Amino acid sequence: MNEGMRPGERGVAAWAAAILTFLLALPGAAPAARAQTTAESPPTWAEGPALTGDWGGVRTRLAYRGFAPYATYTIEGFGAAGKGIDDGADWTSVLEFGFDVDAQKLIGLPGGSLHASALWIEGTDPSERVGNLNAISSLSAPAAARLYQLWYKQVLGPVTAKIGQVIASDDFMVSVAAALYFNAGFGTYPTFTANINAPTYPLGAPGAVVAWQAAEVLQLQAGVYVADAGPNDAGNTGFGWSTDHGWAVFSEIAYKPKPGGLAGVYKLGGYYDTARFTDLVSGERDRGNWSLYVLGDQTIYASAEGTPTVTVFGGAGLSPQEDRNTVHYYVQGGVNVTGLLPSRPKDTLGLGATYTGFSDDFVQASRAAGTPVTSQEAIIELTYQAVITPFLTLQPDLQYVVDANQSRHNAVVVGIRMVATF
Repeated sequence: MNEGMRPGERGVAAWAAAILTFLLALPGAAPAARAQTTAESPPTWAEGPALTGDWGGVRTRLAYRGFAPYATYTIEGFGAAGKGIDDGADWTSVLEFGFDVDAQKLIGLPGGSLHASALWIEGTDPSERVGNLNAISSLSAPAAARLYQLWYKQVLGPVTAKIGQVIASDDFMVSVAAALYFNAGFGTYPTFTANINAPTYPLGAPGAVVAWQAAEVLQLQAGVYVADAGPNDAGNTGFGWSTDHGWAVFSEIAYKPKPGGLAGVYKLGGYYDTARFTDLVSGERDRGNWSLYVLGDQTIYASAEGTPTVTVFGGAGLSPQEDRNTVHYYVQGGVNVTGLLPSRPKDTLGLGATYTGFSDDFVQASRAAGTPVTSQEAIIELTYQAVITPFLTLQPDLQYVVDANQSRHNAVVVGIRMVATF
């Protein structure tokens, strides 16, 4: 080890070495012929969807009656280093558990389903160490146990309606390709999460959404949600939301072409929040806040054998009212390659980047209050998701943070995530 390295840099180097060792040790996928199962040859434990198996047949019998319990445990660790930041390590864990109900199987109601879930969150946030706005981990949150979602959904021909305790980020601003990445900006744009308090992970709140499949390639949807999901702290058990501060209305149109047989999706959407917002400079209160966004996922290559496949994605968000918003605009993009290694056809390698522009009023107000901040922040992320079994994934990750908003420094963050489905 280089004796000139600072302790934090040595820690990051150790993380990187461990991840490299992990990648080199990955076993190849089972031969296709052996992996296939038939009615005479049921799936082995390692080929099944859950680590705890079928519970001696109980799980299958419950599913036959329309009841599907589930639990997913995610744990991740990070090492961060950089000039001017607090070098060190952090970890986060999230246990999500709940159940889904198929109303047709249970009571004979076609198209109906019920979902209930709860969260148990533990750990520390590496972004507090780095001083950046877009969280290093999309799962980082104050330690808490809470009700997450509880909703009923009904499909009636081309129309789908959902109502209950929900999160807007499950319905709007969703990019499947960008969901591969750790950094929170890739999931739900900071033009939403940093500017309004409508429900998104880890806080659910009352809301409803209606989607209309107007054509095979065209979907329109609109939703309304409580504008105040409550404080993101340990005291909020899932019922900290309030209807006293108005409503957030979202709408989106999605176009899903298949140029050359390659799947793609392009979305245009926005929101209007009726709550009152504080002018960041004058301190006056004014009603209303709005934002627009665009995003797209497009497969650009797929071999005749199915893998490898190459998908590109991109998106942008704009919140024009700088007097009341932290983030003025946001841009992201990246490329994912699935099945790059012939022996690992389900693994995905991704390289993505984000750029966040802060509002002039936010920067001015922060600096006037004695908190010097940057006017922009960028993230570059390299990640590799390894599918070990259908119920277990391991994902090493590397992020480079440029001009972290609070610390005003650059940082390197190395991490690894394990997700197990029980």
